[in-house]
Formats: sequence, structure tokens, C-alpha cells
Amino acid sequence: MSIKSELVGGLLELEGDLDNPVFVWKGVEVPCIPGGLARGAVLQVGGIMVEFHLVLTVRRALWVTADSTETTADDIDITADANIPGPRPLARNYLEFEGVQYKVEHVLSACTKSHINIYLTDPNR
Repeated sequence: MSIKSELVGGLLELEGDLDNPVFVWKGVEVPCIPGGLARGAVLQVGGIMVEFHLVLTVRRALWVTADSTETTADDIDITADANIPGPRPLARNYLEFEGVQYKVEHVLSACTKSHINIYLTDPNR
């Protein structure tokens, strides 16, 4: 089994253990793993110090496209009913988690192509 498959399996299990948390992206609920509220934590993005409030970990394959070479329909985290609008969140987009709106400050992709981390800040920043 590949490292990617192991990570994705662990993410799926953790989502279930956490009672399946979701964020709202373009009106659709997307499964995620909140990294905890980190109010006051600072991240340097492009030489600029940014205070972020929350980090969400999301399975990358939730945004599979027909021409994707990274993920196939045989991967364990593909669900036919995902219906998540693409593209995935990018910096300066907005999303909602637990009734609070956040601004996407930065998105990092895991080198294993198993997941992304979405760094969120105050939407008024």
C-alpha cells in the first residue's frame, strides 16, 4: 500500500472519529479535519507575517476532474456523491466553518498528493 493510500485512509478514519466535520464551499458541504483554532498564530507567506485563525485539512481527491492524473476512480477516497464544485479553494477565496466565515490566506498541498491544508484568517483582513 502506498503512503498516499495510508494517509487518505487515516484522514477518512479521522473524519469519522470527529463526527464528520464540514466546511461550506460554494454552497456545498465539504468533509474536512479542523486543525484546531489557532488564533494569534503567525505564518509567514511570501515574506509577509499573517495571523491565521484556523487550518483545515482536506482530502485532495475531493476535487477530482475527468482528466486527473493524480487520482483515479479506484482510490479509496473517491465518492460518487461528492458533487463538490471546483476548483478547490485558493488564496483570497472565502468559506464557512461552523457558521463563521473565513478568508483563505494560503493553501498548501501535501507532497504525497493526499491532502491540502487550508490556512484561514479573518475575512475583514
